[in-house]
Amino acid sequence: MYGRMALIVVSGLIVAGCGGSEERQLLEMVGKNHRVYETLAKTEKLVYSQGREDEKILYISYLGTVGDREKFIISLYPDIDSLPSSITLEGTSPQSVKRLAKSDIPQPLRRSVPSWFSTYSVEFPLVTIDKFRIIVPPLESEERAVYFYKDMRYVVDKKRRILR
Repeated sequence: MYGRMALIVVSGLIVAGCGGSEERQLLEMVGKNHRVYETLAKTEKLVYSQGREDEKILYISYLGTVGDREKFIISLYPDIDSLPSSITLEGTSPQSVKRLAKSDIPQPLRRSVPSWFSTYSVEFPLVTIDKFRIIVPPLESEERAVYFYKDMRYVVDKKRRILR
């Protein structure tokens, strides 16, 4: 009787230990790539399509607050010489726009931005609200607004619901 009970307990511990090591490995893998996932979660893609050959693609990635500025990486296809100057963040123009070489793109985005896109580092003045938008000028026909959140989206929405 005690032998069977001991065998069951030992078997249970072995199974639990194996599951724990797999979970640990998964958590370590996700932990190493946490910055990549976090950055990609704050990336939006706009597609302007008038036909298969005339397609224009725009990636906007929010990197967060750096000092007294909001930093974004904007990638465009097809490759153009300059970013449209009328792009705004909550009505304010960018303070700095710098074209980046592929090697200068931040590591979390390097794998997700194709090399044939023109990529820019864009810095705007600091915004104090949690939910804000970038207004993209008309590349084809209409102006578009892209919304970003300083926290994760559900945290910002939950705060707003509580305050109402």
